[in-house]
Amino acid sequence: MTDTDLKSRSKSPHLINLNAHNIKLITKEYLHKDKILDAAFENAPIGIALADVQGNILRVNEALTLMFGYSKDELTSFNFRDLSLPDELELNLKLRNEAIEGKRDDYQIEKRYRKKDGKIIWGMLKATIIRDKKNVPLYFIGQVQDISKQKRAEQELHFRALLLNNQKDSVLVYDLKGKFVYVNEAAYKTRGYTKDELLNIPLNKLVTPKSAKLIKTRLKTLLQGDISTFQASHFRKDGSIMPVEVNSRLLELDEKKVVVAIARDITERKRSEQALRESEELHRLTLSKISDTVVITNAKGYFTYVCANINHIFGYSAQDVKEMKNINSLLGPKIFNSKELDERLEIPNIEHQVKDKDGNKHTLIINVKKVDIKGGTTLYTCRDITDKKYVRHLIKCLNEINSSIHSTFDFDKIMQIVMKRAPAILDCATSGFLIDVGEHWLMKHSSGKFADVEGKRLPKSAIESASTAYSSNKPFVSNDVYNDKQLNTKLAKHKGVRSILDVPLKSKKGPSGVLSFIRDREPIPFSTEQIDFAVKLAKDVSLAIDNAHNFSQEQEAMILNSFLNDINTSINSSLDFDTIMHKVMKRARKALGCGSAGALFEEGDDWVINYSCGQLADKAGTRHSKDSIQSACIACETKKAFLSNDTYNDKKINKELSKKQNIRAILDVPLSSKKGPTGALSFIHHDENAKFAAHHVDFAQKLATAVSLAIDNSILLREERRAKKLESSLNKIDTIINSTLDQN
Repeated sequence: MTDTDLKSRSKSPHLINLNAHNIKLITKEYLHKDKILDAAFENAPIGIALADVQGNILRVNEALTLMFGYSKDELTSFNFRDLSLPDELELNLKLRNEAIEGKRDDYQIEKRYRKKDGKIIWGMLKATIIRDKKNVPLYFIGQVQDISKQKRAEQELHFRALLLNNQKDSVLVYDLKGKFVYVNEAAYKTRGYTKDELLNIPLNKLVTPKSAKLIKTRLKTLLQGDISTFQASHFRKDGSIMPVEVNSRLLELDEKKVVVAIARDITERKRSEQALRESEELHRLTLSKISDTVVITNAKGYFTYVCANINHIFGYSAQDVKEMKNINSLLGPKIFNSKELDERLEIPNIEHQVKDKDGNKHTLIINVKKVDIKGGTTLYTCRDITDKKYVRHLIKCLNEINSSIHSTFDFDKIMQIVMKRAPAILDCATSGFLIDVGEHWLMKHSSGKFADVEGKRLPKSAIESASTAYSSNKPFVSNDVYNDKQLNTKLAKHKGVRSILDVPLKSKKGPSGVLSFIRDREPIPFSTEQIDFAVKLAKDVSLAIDNAHNFSQEQEAMILNSFLNDINTSINSSLDFDTIMHKVMKRARKALGCGSAGALFEEGDDWVINYSCGQLADKAGTRHSKDSIQSACIACETKKAFLSNDTYNDKKINKELSKKQNIRAILDVPLSSKKGPTGALSFIHHDENAKFAAHHVDFAQKLATAVSLAIDNSILLREERRAKKLESSLNKIDTIINSTLDQN
């Protein structure tokens, strides 16, 4: 114990104030002379001993005998060293020697003593030296107070302080006004403060505003005598937030009520909880999104676990399934051999068909495995392959249709195959192929309820679904036509159209339009797989049509070349222009398959139709102004073929004359005769759907070249004949003249 400890130790209120005079009175010389002082010595509440300067005990009082457990006789036979612990004698002797040397009159120390029973006690010793008149040391009077309880309390407090400061949890003690009176080391260090800084922060400023609002409510709970446990958020010095779990109770300290709060930093727990929540949510979302579902049963087939996403396949909630009798109620009986499972422990890839809650059939792949989890013994993993199987079916059907439609180059036959096969595959009662013909749809092929409109023209405004699909170049689907505001619901109800799927079919060279598939029962939705099938079918049909069109053009080109050769032979077999032109017009019209054909020649400001056949045969010999037949003018001026496949909407054509003569398409090619008049060959379609193609133009141009050459040859022959006739006439004249001269 240091000098500082000696100075700081407060004097015991039980120590007797004995001055030199009083002490002298209780020495042997005056041992019984003062009865009052003697009584005070004997009856003092603390132990008192009289010892000589060597430390031998001369007299003790009753309190000291009780303190040490020895009798007075035993104690007076001891030196004070006999009662002291060896490791504490050094300080005691040092202080005693200083008193003997006159450096001090008394001293006070805390020290330990050994009792008669061997136990150690703590005592507060105050020793005062007694001197004679010459200042010679005579005795020491020692007062000993048992402070064992106080020392134990101090040690306990010290231990508790050490314990609190070594606690990882924060200990915060504050009064009812929220002022801190004590904080342990963990409290201020974990929040980044010094001890003094934290003690000077009010409770309502240490916690976040949300937590501060609950301070009064929680204090009220404590005042009712309850222990309060709650979570709160504290501010750190850097402004970050520290989540804590607080256990608090109300205590009295120095007659004042205080709150002792033990706050545990739960930052990591919060992170773990958040991570767990996120993991569980991710797990839940994953299970809810994946197509596979899992159930576990015990040995009797009762459910011990049902995956939350089971409704995706079966339509039942997890709770519905748990309430079922057993696995047979869900999957049906005997989907596998139990003995085989016992031997193999796992049976994979069992293909099995089940019905869902609504009675719909599903094809499943089921894996069965022996397990020991979730209180069960058998795990079933179910994968719905219904859609995949159906997709494989659709692909197979599409390949079969492709094989059929690509085996022919006949457009009508292609469409007949499609109209026959596709509706059954898509579970439709009605289907049709509408061709784009300007302001109308032409129902080229149809089946079911629309069979009665095959070959008829329908206003585009009446069939909005087809128009939308065609203009957007995307499939149009309506699974509830009666309530679809985009559609003509009146017509739909009349025809019983409940669901409709229209996909655009855009051929590059052949006719373009829309494939339409209709369901006339309850509005059953078209699935994504069915829509995809229809789109792919339309593309395949478009390709087949283009191939058929290419083949048809090649065949037609060959036929046209044959016709051209025949026409050339006819032209070359005659030098009579009229005969040539009559043959050319008839045979060319037949070759091109058009409704009318004619040859126009320029006479002044007019065109004269010298030759004509077909529907406009009666126009032969008629005269027309050049303004009325612009197509021939353009062809002759540009020396190129003029083609219009939509004369009603072609601004270069006389629309009024076209409608009057029902001219829907026209092909005019100029004649390139060097000696004959300016003219053109004209070919006309009166059918709305008929079009001139590139090979038709090529044929007409070659024909025009041959006709031009025939015209020149005819004119040349005519001139030769005229020259020969003139020469013959001149020869006759010469003969007459010569004969007359001879006579004379």
